[in-house]
Amino acid sequence: MQTIQTSHRSSAPAMQKLRNQRRANGMRPIQIWVPDTRQPEFVSECQRQTRNIASNVTYEREIMDWIESTADTQGHIEDAPVFRVVIEPDKSNGISKLSQAMVDKIMPVRKEKISGIIGKINRKLMIKIESAIAIFYGIA
Repeated sequence: MQTIQTSHRSSAPAMQKLRNQRRANGMRPIQIWVPDTRQPEFVSECQRQTRNIASNVTYEREIMDWIESTADTQGHIEDAPVFRVVIEPDKSNGISKLSQAMVDKIMPVRKEKISGIIGKINRKLMIKIESAIAIFYGIA
């Protein structure tokens, strides 16, 4: 029988402190089950879905045209902080005016419309956006 030695220092108090801070900020932990990307079936399913999308390019273009025609691109700010996360403009995120991540209006964007990286959203803001997505889609 093998004995495994462990350190006397435990990460449990630090993790409990982090959990308490997040709860104090109005968050709660959730568990999310995702596909196991290590399984061979995952690769074959991705390939199947890719072939399916590629075989329906005309239909996909029609869908994208409709999505773009109905999208709210006027840029007005809604008072809906749970589903519209406000993004303040700054040099690091590359945004020039007050904006919102509209988690209630997630939509695809054509590759040709993506010109490059304009900036980065900080981790705290990304956690707010991820939390809002989880709430909106009912996985929180």
